[in-house]
Amino acid sequence: MAKTQKLNRKIDSFKAMELLESKTKDLPTFEARKIKKRFADATTTEIEKNFKKVLESVQKEVKEDEKEEETTLESEINNILEADDKKEVKEDDPLKGRKHNGHVDEGEKEVDEDDPLKGRKHNGHVDEAEDDEPYETMESFKFDADGDVILESEDIIDAEYMKSLCAIAERIK
Repeated sequence: MAKTQKLNRKIDSFKAMELLESKTKDLPTFEARKIKKRFADATTTEIEKNFKKVLESVQKEVKEDEKEEETTLESEINNILEADDKKEVKEDDPLKGRKHNGHVDEGEKEVDEDDPLKGRKHNGHVDEAEDDEPYETMESFKFDADGDVILESEDIIDAEYMKSLCAIAERIK
């Protein structure tokens, strides 16, 4: 008799899972999971009786969570914007008087001689006039009658050195 009761409970448990699965198949995944958790050990009778109430409460919770997240995100953005507006520059701040990305407008502020950003333009770039090696363009190359580039002596790689580079490349493969 005890075995019969155990088997009946197992059968009811499987029927309950099947019923719950059929009732939650059209629901969004998040809601379906919450409902399944609430009915984890329920019988088919309990599921039939309480499903509507549980579904409504879960949907209400989800809506409240979404509302809370939206207001939280909105309030966080507002807090960040307000903090930027209220931000005060300290006297000893090394970037005081700098424009964005550390730019210095030498006309507005006197720059120290040892300032590492002195003479720099946006993002720390140096003027091309100050650059030691300008970029090579097609005009700076010399071509032979076949259209091949004529290399300068410092651009030519020794044959033995080239073989060693190729051997290293092969080993890397």
